[in-house]
Amino acid sequence: HYLILSPPSTDLDRYDPLVTNSRVDQINMQLYWVAYAWNPNINANGAWYVNPLHQGTGYPQGFVAWAFDVNGPIQWASAGHNPLRLAAGVSSYGWVFKGTDQLYQAYDPGPGYAKYQDALRLLNNGGVDGWDDQRKANYVSGTALRSEGNTGWGQPGVVAGQKFFATYQTPRAIQEEVAWINAQGFGGIMMYDLTMDLDGSRPFGERNPLHNAVVNALASPTSPPVAPALASPSDGATSVSTS
Repeated sequence: HYLILSPPSTDLDRYDPLVTNSRVDQINMQLYWVAYAWNPNINANGAWYVNPLHQGTGYPQGFVAWAFDVNGPIQWASAGHNPLRLAAGVSSYGWVFKGTDQLYQAYDPGPGYAKYQDALRLLNNGGVDGWDDQRKANYVSGTALRSEGNTGWGQPGVVAGQKFFATYQTPRAIQEEVAWINAQGFGGIMMYDLTMDLDGSRPFGERNPLHNAVVNALASPTSPPVAPALASPSDGATSVSTS
């Protein structure tokens, strides 16, 4: 049996490393749960990335934005959690912010929860693909040429003439994320969820391009070592030792 936890990365204070290091096999922390951030200059949330690897610089003064390197496994490892048991949880989904085509800016209520394929479709509907090299994140921004998709509250569709800023996961970003995980010596990566990059029209083995990108990136020989196995609870051990 294995014990795996998937807490939000901000729940660090709720977990005792003396307990997790001896009783938990892996912590898949959710790093993707915030894709917006407070911009005090406009007194509203502004568009941000769903999987920002780095916080970067150049954002508005007072802008509160999370990223993997400021609220993630680095902080958990510094608090005493075994880095080999820490996995970065990334998303296969994205968000379509409507009413703006700019980072940091306010958007219309009800941003769209988007599949990978939803974001790609925007490239053929007035969208231009962008890459933020500070945060190692892709985005699509532009103005819709035509109405397309479900345009209801919380849906990724757009109306003709509507500005949009879509943050989404890509194979390029995944390569950066896995390289960073390996360089930091963390235990792995978790992706949520299997349906958000699923293309049922493709043959088996090609239906989840983002999950395939994770597998390919992890095939690198620079992958970190495997964490030592936990002692069986039946022997009464409460600590783990490595050699």
